[in-house]
Parts: sequence; C-alpha cells; structure tokens
Amino acid sequence: MGGLLIFLAAIPPLLAGYVIYDQTRTPVFDADMDWDSGTVLGAAQDSFANWAGFMEGDVLLSVDGAPYPKWPSVVGNYQAQVRRGGQVIQLEIPLVPMAKVNRPSLLNAVIVALTFWGVGSFLLWRRFLQYVARLFF
Repeated sequence: MGGLLIFLAAIPPLLAGYVIYDQTRTPVFDADMDWDSGTVLGAAQDSFANWAGFMEGDVLLSVDGAPYPKWPSVVGNYQAQVRRGGQVIQLEIPLVPMAKVNRPSLLNAVIVALTFWGVGSFLLWRRFLQYVARLFF
C-alpha cells in the first residue's frame, strides 16, 4: 500500500512540471485576433505585439514566408507580411513562450495544485500511520 501511495503522490508534481515545461516551449502571439481571418483586433499597451508595431485592423498575410495559418513551432522573432489599410508592410512578429504571457495564472495554478497535493499527501500519510480500525469515519 505504501508503494501505491508514493506512486500517487508523485503524479501531481510531475504533471505541474510538465505543464510548466510545455508552456515554456509553446510559442504564442499575444495580441487579440480573429484567428480565422488573421485580423488583429487589438494589442494591449504592454504586450509584445504592441512593441513590435502591430495595430488594430492589421491582417497577417504570411509568417516567415508561409501563409498565415502556418505558425512556426519555435519561440522567436519572425518576419511577417501584414496588410495595413491598402498597403502590405513587413513587421517582425514576436512569438513568445506561453508561460511569459500566462505567468500570473500559471503561477497561481501551480501553487494551488501543489498546496492541495501537499496537504492531501500529508493527510493520507497520517491516515496510514493510524493502527486503530474504525467502522465509521
């Protein structure tokens, strides 16, 4: 029974670590967009998209030479063709790690999950140390 407890107790920290690892490797563009048409609906004042020069109404035509829906799978800066008004311009599109954009909510989720995991593991460990058999809990 102790081996099963150790196995079950190891799962939540491993899952939390995997989520953090996955979000540090997943590229994301941090502007509000209509993902079907590639139209930028807005870029927050402190976002990477605003820093790169994206404005409301811009339409992404291509990213790194590939048509719009094709995104590079690696974090970095890429050349993008953007239609602004009636002209096509070149901008550098920053694809940043998802963890950078989601940092507050990711940190909050990991803290809550690991707190519940720690309390639950401690209570389960204490339960198995009791040698008194009870009929009703």
